[in-house]
Amino acid sequence: KVRTDYDWDWLASETQFKRAIDLAPTYAPAHQWYALHLMAMERFDEAGTQIKLAQELEPLSLSINVSIGLPFYWSRRYDQAIEEFKKALEMDQTFSLGHVLLGQAYVQLGVHDEAIAELQEARRLDNTPQVKAILGYAYAVSGRSTEALKMLTELDELAARRYVSPYFRALIYAGLGEKTQAFAWLDQAYDERNEWLVWLRVDPKLDS
Repeated sequence: KVRTDYDWDWLASETQFKRAIDLAPTYAPAHQWYALHLMAMERFDEAGTQIKLAQELEPLSLSINVSIGLPFYWSRRYDQAIEEFKKALEMDQTFSLGHVLLGQAYVQLGVHDEAIAELQEARRLDNTPQVKAILGYAYAVSGRSTEALKMLTELDELAARRYVSPYFRALIYAGLGEKTQAFAWLDQAYDERNEWLVWLRVDPKLDS
């Protein structure tokens, strides 16, 4: 994971994931993190196989169960992603990440009211910079620019006290259609070797 997120050495990263699985084939997180690596590489079918292996090993893990929907989300199969995210939320309605991912999928389908409701619930449960950013993006693409700008202000205020990924600001600016600003924040994320850039080429929020 460290090599994937920071070094961006994809071949070495995959070698290490496979070695980890060889050493501990029943360790579910190894399959889960390898699946995330494969998703970032746009190898969605292989990722699906790995995350299902993780689920078989730890069927009650919320993070693994919600990850079942990620290969569908990243490959733009939103209906299937929504189905899997809902299954994870049926296990625990207080699971903030489930609401985040479900909200993101609704955004991409253009179902904005449902998307914002899910993301507001995620924010109520866990008001992290990531949740603020994705909610801000949802506001932006649904035409609620005032609320989107408010999320940017909240991220700016938070950044005065703690680190906030530049990637998060880029998402909101992308949603607002302000591409120059979006690229400026992505450039800063690149300079910082920010871990969120791993998702750059698969994140539908940046398709524009």
